[in-house]
Amino acid sequence: MVLGLEPDKKALIILKVAGQNVPAHEKAVSFRRRLKDDHGLEPVDDRTVRIGALPGHLLTYADTTGREVMHMHFLWFEYKRMLYEFDGLGAERYRPLLKEAALSFRPLTTSERKSIKETRLRIVTARPGETLANLARRTGNAWSLDYTAVANGLAPDQTLPKGARIKIAVKRPFFKKE
Repeated sequence: MVLGLEPDKKALIILKVAGQNVPAHEKAVSFRRRLKDDHGLEPVDDRTVRIGALPGHLLTYADTTGREVMHMHFLWFEYKRMLYEFDGLGAERYRPLLKEAALSFRPLTTSERKSIKETRLRIVTARPGETLANLARRTGNAWSLDYTAVANGLAPDQTLPKGARIKIAVKRPFFKKE
């Protein structure tokens, strides 16, 4: 789940995986029924939508119990057999921003996919007489020398015992080739 909160905490967006091989409309009908049965709530908007080329369904509710009307938007959209849910909550003045955020969803471009890296923890074995700095260069360690020393309970300038198992970090592409 990814959550975004407006600095004054007056608006919120949430993006999460909502299922696999479930049509957006089916999930929306189930959600609508549950809110009606459990809380007596009816949406002010209920419609099929498209987010770019992606099929989706939108439910909007309005909470009028406070000083300001709060809108709750629940959007489900399908992409590659996965169902995603985007929830946007906020006052009327945030409606354009919430809509813009929801409509911004699209598949990543090839260059965007290639630019995303992840850092993975790896355990490597020290060679005879190797220093932590030499081991870091040999293995492509992404951590600083000081951080690597702290993570392993060592001094940065220490010569490592043969066969010592050392924690390092390796950066690599996040997405596998398709």
